[in-house]
Amino acid sequence: DESVKAFAYENFGKAGKVVADKRIADLGIRTVRFANGVKLNIKKTDFEPGVINFGMRVGSGLMTFPKDKPGLPLMQAITSTMDGLAAHSIDELQKINAGRSVSMGINPDEDAFTSSGATKPQDLDRQLKLLAASITAPGFRPETGAQWTNVVPIIINNLSPNVYALHEVAL
Repeated sequence: DESVKAFAYENFGKAGKVVADKRIADLGIRTVRFANGVKLNIKKTDFEPGVINFGMRVGSGLMTFPKDKPGLPLMQAITSTMDGLAAHSIDELQKINAGRSVSMGINPDEDAFTSSGATKPQDLDRQLKLLAASITAPGFRPETGAQWTNVVPIIINNLSPNVYALHEVAL
């Protein structure tokens, strides 16, 4: 009989100030820009009723990682789905978010860290808070490091010879 913790990332400070709110009528897109540089694009479609698709781009992506550690981006992408958040393990997050359509995971791209997926309108608030917490309070747990050592041989076995040669130095 385990009690479920409250989600620790409900408040991210004062709401940002909107400095621009434009619409591109022929494309049906609304673009909102905040004082801190955050840009929000919204487009309503009828493609998937009851589904909100989202995408996030933040930071500098692959440029953030040291060049002498080429395996770190792959490790970060995989472990970001296993580590949870600073205040919650992945097991706790599964219990806290049971019944919700939310996801986690941050991938390094050439020029940004990205995340994308789909959620339901009633779960959008939690999904956005998970994205924000993934950037501001990632979990780095020793048990994930231990699991990583078991994952590496599987990754190596599934890589093509050319990709393996590129990552052999990091592993």
